[in-house]
Amino acid sequence: MDSNECYTLAPVGYFDNSLTTWSKCISSCKTCITTDSTCLSCYAGTYLSLTSCVATCPDGTFKNNATLTCDTCNGNCKRCAVTAVKCTRCNGDDNLTSAKTCIASCPLTNY
Repeated sequence: MDSNECYTLAPVGYFDNSLTTWSKCISSCKTCITTDSTCLSCYAGTYLSLTSCVATCPDGTFKNNATLTCDTCNGNCKRCAVTAVKCTRCNGDDNLTSAKTCIASCPLTNY
């Protein structure tokens, strides 16, 4: 950060820790708030999961490449990909259909 520049908001990679100074965010956070590890946004290749930047989104979420966030899967998806409704794994004993949704039991015409 150049000491000869004036900022009204903390620059990318820093957070406002007082009225007159900024502190550097941890390396995985593009922007952070309150503490150096409370991320608000992440760099490409990582995704915001709650307040942390992660390379792999946790179960029940998927990588949203447009927003660089881990977004919640719909329904009974334990894991999903690309969108919230494209399940890749189901919760509990639910069954994954060819349409990539989760159902409690397969119809009689399915195996």
